[in-house]
Amino acid sequence: MQEVLLNRDTSLLPEFLPHVLSLHTDKLTGVRRAIIGVAEETARRHHAFLGPVLEMLAYRAMDQNASVVKRALSATSALLRPSLSELASAHTPPSPQLEALDGALRALVQRAASLASSAGEAAGLRAAALSLVEQALVCLSPRGQPGAEAASTSVAGKWDIGKVAK
Repeated sequence: MQEVLLNRDTSLLPEFLPHVLSLHTDKLTGVRRAIIGVAEETARRHHAFLGPVLEMLAYRAMDQNASVVKRALSATSALLRPSLSELASAHTPPSPQLEALDGALRALVQRAASLASSAGEAAGLRAAALSLVEQALVCLSPRGQPGAEAASTSVAGKWDIGKVAK
């Protein structure tokens, strides 16, 4: 499925990606993790799908299984820079898709912050959460150069992509 949608016939993505993403509610943990992997790869290659993928990742960040949450946070970390680039390129007023992208990204960072501060979480899960929070903090912190913030912030959420590693 991933081979066909991402490598052979990408014209099928708009039609089939919503059906693939709907599999994230499967009761098998392995299926949920695999769908997160497919979604991450799709969003990396086709930025037009960042919004729906991040919305699904926000839902999976609330999963009961720690390995699924860790995978969702890792995928969010990988998609943080392209997401911020999309938000930074927004024009006034931002589209509803960009507003949804901004909301999903902020929800994921908030969830990661709560997991990072929770003492009862597994070490691997806390490390993934801390990594995402650290990346987000770097992006949100001021650059320190006068006048630089106006050129590098997005319309949708004032994310500073100038400090995201390239």
